[in-house]
Amino acid sequence: GTDPTRSIAERAFIEALAKVVPPFADTLAEVDLVSSKVGDGASSLQWTVVRPDDFLDETTTPTETRWVLHERLQNGLFDAGLSSVVNIGACMAALAIGDETLWREWAGKMPQILDDPQPSGG
Repeated sequence: GTDPTRSIAERAFIEALAKVVPPFADTLAEVDLVSSKVGDGASSLQWTVVRPDDFLDETTTPTETRWVLHERLQNGLFDAGLSSVVNIGACMAALAIGDETLWREWAGKMPQILDDPQPSGG
């Protein structure tokens, strides 16, 4: 895709993780299937894959804050950004039922969601 090329260390880590954690290998295979076989031109199936970075649980971020979707990965595997579980859920809900403009922008794509580090200002 349009993501930056991962370093040798990141690729080796991902490959090793896929060998020892079968659900992770399944996830990689599913992403490959959706991105290469289904693609963005399938008229019968509309999809988007929201890719979070390091998770913050609800005890850390109990309510929705500002979040941003990015076309490409913004951080390396060993230099992660933050994605709160609450914001991931809010994003998925906005894509699925809330915001048609947002859906049109990201349909057939795999955006990365990150918590917005900018303070919200009125």
